[in-house]
Amino acid sequence: MTSTRSSPPYTNERGASGPPTYSTLSVADLPVYPTPEDLDISSLYAGTDTRHFFEFTLESGRTASKRHTWATLQLSSVVPKAVKRPRYTGGDNVEGSVILDLKRLQTIHSIVVLLRGKMMTNALTEGTQVFLETSYTIRSGGANQGSSSSSFGKLQGRHEWPFSFPFPTEFEAAQRGGSNQTYTTPQTVVERGINGNVMYEVVVKIVSGLLRTKDRITANVLYVPVIKAPPLPPLRASAYRSGTYLVGPDDDPSGWHALVPLKLSISVKERPSLAADIVCKVYIANPTSYARGTVIPCYLVCEASNQTENDEIGVLLHAFTSQQCVSLKLTQRVLYVRDPLQAASDKRADLAKSGVGDVEDHTSHRNEIGVAVWWTPGSLGDLQNGGDSEPGMRSCLEGEIHLDSGILPSTDTPFLVISHAVSSSLNESQDLNISAIPLDSAETRPSITKRHSRSSSATHATPQKPFSQEPGSFQVTIVTSNGEGSPVPAPFTPRPPRKKKDVTTVQDLQYHNGVGHYYR
Repeated sequence: MTSTRSSPPYTNERGASGPPTYSTLSVADLPVYPTPEDLDISSLYAGTDTRHFFEFTLESGRTASKRHTWATLQLSSVVPKAVKRPRYTGGDNVEGSVILDLKRLQTIHSIVVLLRGKMMTNALTEGTQVFLETSYTIRSGGANQGSSSSSFGKLQGRHEWPFSFPFPTEFEAAQRGGSNQTYTTPQTVVERGINGNVMYEVVVKIVSGLLRTKDRITANVLYVPVIKAPPLPPLRASAYRSGTYLVGPDDDPSGWHALVPLKLSISVKERPSLAADIVCKVYIANPTSYARGTVIPCYLVCEASNQTENDEIGVLLHAFTSQQCVSLKLTQRVLYVRDPLQAASDKRADLAKSGVGDVEDHTSHRNEIGVAVWWTPGSLGDLQNGGDSEPGMRSCLEGEIHLDSGILPSTDTPFLVISHAVSSSLNESQDLNISAIPLDSAETRPSITKRHSRSSSATHATPQKPFSQEPGSFQVTIVTSNGEGSPVPAPFTPRPPRKKKDVTTVQDLQYHNGVGHYYR
């Protein structure tokens, strides 16, 4: 007797509809490392994603002529056409079917579907921590879940059992004193050069026969949390909707966050007597949470307000800004526990949060992932030449840092912390001598609010707790989705080409178990 299920309409809560078209692709041919497109959820609410089906199988028979697929795990997910593996986002259900095709009578004692989240630092058992696990029982004690006892006993022929359960958006971990704390389920992390990997798998466990033989099908899947950027301030949102330049910090002070100012002494190399002390204020757009695939708007205001006004000082100030001597960069830091099984201990958990450099049990990777592109503001009118209140003694630049869609989102867990910070520095000039002047004691760093755990599948980001920051840097939050009701921040400059990652480091990672096929 064969158990079947009716075919549901191919619709989803995001508006994707219509039957899928089918083609076959071996999952074994997929690269180990997900591409930025695999983890980009910018099309989540556009209604362009469609439902795709992925199959993973178990075969019997030692020769090709006798080979027979007797167990199949079929997973479905709503993804863009370019994504060739199962992917789930915050709020999605793990949907699919377990299919058995039995040529002879066989006792199936139990069928259980598991979803696991693992932190892996090496291929050994002690290098793996299961931080998330949920199960769905299809068949237990020889009977189908929720069915009458008449289904108990041996099975033969084709049988199909659908399942659906939510992908958890949070998990709990033990803290000091034995209490549990809730954390946002992190995104899949499989990066070249980083041995701390977050991986998710859907496992089907089948117990059958007199000897209770245990078989399993394992399918690695992708997960991306839906963490939304906060709504944009009114003036900034209006500028994006109308396609105009952003309003600067003078006219929109609440729309910008000031970094620690730079006090500098500048002079002309060929004429050292032509010198000035200036103050450069660097701003980034508020709120300081940004969706990957967009930009971080920046603003630079340099003033020589304590100088006696003259045309030469104005020319010197303009030369300093036109040569773009101030650089603003975005860095990403990935900090993870080498032994994830020990991540929950008081000592190691405290070390993970302290940020006092690298410690013996932790590994840190830091790299630059973006640099500001500057231009002369087009919305300032005659202010770009110094302003009518202080002509010649003020010079401004507007800019943006492009955020690649493949950037890892900010993450805070006991075993993995991913943080992002912007910091200003100085570029050398062929024409000018530039030296920094120590800040007065009254100058303080901007405050940062600690991020708290959230319980919603789609959450708004708030600034993270800072740790191990360089002097003059400010921690920002990178999220996975734009805010609802706000326009998508539009870049004013062409997006730079994506940097190729180092391919000299190869990790020994298992991406799937068994034979898999992808159906579109």
